[in-house]
Amino acid sequence: MDKWKEGAEEMNSFQLKTFCSVARTLSFTASAAELMISQPAVSRQIANLEEEIGAKLFIREHNTLTLTAAGMQLYEELPGKLEELDALFFSVHLLGIGKKRKLKLGVLRNQILGAKLIDVLRSMRDENYYVTIQEYDFETLEGAVRNQDIDVAVSIKWVPTAFQGCACVEIRKEALCLAVNRDYAPQIPEILTRESLEPFSKLRPVMIPKTSSFPRSQLGAVAERMSHFWNGVMEENVDSIVPMVQTGIGSALVNEQHVLSREDSVEMIPLEFLDAVPVGLFWLDGRQNESIEDFVGRMKA
Repeated sequence: MDKWKEGAEEMNSFQLKTFCSVARTLSFTASAAELMISQPAVSRQIANLEEEIGAKLFIREHNTLTLTAAGMQLYEELPGKLEELDALFFSVHLLGIGKKRKLKLGVLRNQILGAKLIDVLRSMRDENYYVTIQEYDFETLEGAVRNQDIDVAVSIKWVPTAFQGCACVEIRKEALCLAVNRDYAPQIPEILTRESLEPFSKLRPVMIPKTSSFPRSQLGAVAERMSHFWNGVMEENVDSIVPMVQTGIGSALVNEQHVLSREDSVEMIPLEFLDAVPVGLFWLDGRQNESIEDFVGRMKA
């Protein structure tokens, strides 16, 4: 790398990452903790970078730290370029360890992956793929696909407006079930109708995810669908549903592959009067690459 000033220490990626941390926190102390180095080491990295660039990046006065105009311009553009550099280094690293391709998968939190998906991912890992799996909630999974944080999402499609602008392959349908803790509700019948659920709901609330936990593009359709369930349904935070069923505080309307199905004390009673929900693979329309094609093809086989 060419130097702007003679005698300055050569710029390196850690200096740039240190700058981004300090620019974000505006604190050498906080950045030292974040980077797990000493505060003098942070100061030294910034001083070396300023010397290399030939411009002051921070103003230090009265125990406060602010960005200069040069520092602001650098911080506006540098983080994205560092991410691109990290991605390049990571791709080179994968080649170095014999992994030729990578696949980033997003799944819904509190969902069982399923035997077919697990088998496909294992086979891909055995064939020189580097596979990562990240959990998301309803609201953020769709955004992760659109922002290309992941290659493919595996998700329930609650309503037709979900994942608009995305290519989709349906891999199965799942029944909607009432998850009930038998220890606290031993008398509930094995077959439930809409009529029999209403009096039960008054005694033990039936929980569903809050409408607000879905992406904005789905809110209207989700609210419309939920309005057709039955009286006594209670909207609850997604993360609260599992412990509330475990402790018998309430029951929950969930899909059959929900993590609650693995609880020994929880019975999953199919609600045959409600339509099954499709589960699909979703990826950004027009963003087709070899890894996505291979993964989708294996899941369809």
